Amino acid sequence: MSQPQNLSRAQKEKITQWAEAEGQAIARELVQKKVLRGHVKVESRWILPGKMYLGVAWSESQAGPKYWVTGGEMLTRDYVSLDTAETPRDAARHFALQWQLNGARIGLAADEDAEMDWEAVERRMIERAEALYAMTEEDRYW
Repeated sequence: MSQPQNLSRAQKEKITQWAEAEGQAIARELVQKKVLRGHVKVESRWILPGKMYLGVAWSESQAGPKYWVTGGEMLTRDYVSLDTAETPRDAARHFALQWQLNGARIGLAADEDAEMDWEAVERRMIERAEALYAMTEEDRYW
C-alpha cells in the first residue's frame, strides 16, 4: 500500500520507521521460533500504519522458503508459505479465514475450569479476523 501523497515528510518518515520496526520484530520472532535461520529479511507489502502489517519474509543467508507474515497492533503475528497466495490481498483473506477457523476451534475446545480465558482468546482471534477481512473487501485500501 503506497503512502498517501498529502502526508508531510515527517509523517511519511514515521510510517517508514514503524514499518521497519515491525518488520524487524517479525524477523526476530521467526528466528526465535526457528521458522527461518540466519539473517532474516522482511519487506512490507501492505500496511495500515500503526495497526496492520502484511509482508514477505525470507532468510538472506540460506536458500529456502519465503513466507507471508502479519503483524501490527490489530493483527496476530502469523506466517504462511508465500505459495499460499499470489497477492497481499489474497494473503490477507487467507489469514482472516485461518484465524476465524482457529478462533472457532479454540471456542469448541475451551475448558471451563482452565485458568486461561479461552472465550476471550476466541473473541479476540475472531475480531481480528473480521477486521482484516473487512479491509480486504474495500478496494480503496488496495
